[in-house]
Amino acid sequence: MLTICAGIIGLTFLRGIPTNYRAVGYALLTALFVACFTLLDSEGAKLGEQAVTYILWVFILEGALMFVVGLLVGAARMLSFTVENWKICMSSGFVMSLAHGLIIWALARSEVSLVSALRESSVVISMILGAIILRERLGFQKIICTFLVVAGIIVITI
Repeated sequence: MLTICAGIIGLTFLRGIPTNYRAVGYALLTALFVACFTLLDSEGAKLGEQAVTYILWVFILEGALMFVVGLLVGAARMLSFTVENWKICMSSGFVMSLAHGLIIWALARSEVSLVSALRESSVVISMILGAIILRERLGFQKIICTFLVVAGIIVITI
């Protein structure tokens, strides 16, 4: 786990120590929320007889909550955006729901630490996609940090 953390921290500081403390605060708050909902999802999925039941209830309740928030922010704006971008909305919603459902399913069958570590493999995928699609440079530090994440995932799964 420390190897994965070292790799992610190394990627975070590729451009030096962040000076925008507000952004750092938001990043840490996001990490706290991810840790909390991962633990809650793990417990929720293990409480029932079937993880699928928990997954479906999460999707129904999250969908209803997001719909209400959208209405409060601006019903016309939400409707306009959804009509104009329905393909992107549907495909990204499907992919995000599938990913979240798979994570909850894995949390119901495995240790939280293993699933969380495996989730960090998205860092590796992001680096590869960034290099291929966005033509980002793969510097020595980025490659080493990514290698640390992969090595940590391998060590945890052994």
